[in-house]
Amino acid sequence: MDNLPKKNESSSNSTLNSSSNSSSKSDKKPKPEPEPKPEPKPKNSSSDSSKNAKSSGSGVTAS
Repeated sequence: MDNLPKKNESSSNSTLNSSSNSSSKSDKKPKPEPEPKPEPKPKNSSSDSSKNAKSSGSGVTAS
């Protein structure tokens, strides 16, 4: 019985550490890259989409 909880804890720690490391690295890279790209696009599209969105309503969702 002692081995079970210990193994589970080890597995949990390993997964947590792996997830944390992966998240940290992934979060740092995809955040700065996708942020500048999607930001300018949706902003420009927002102006044009705003007019179309009022008529379509789908425009905003599709965008």
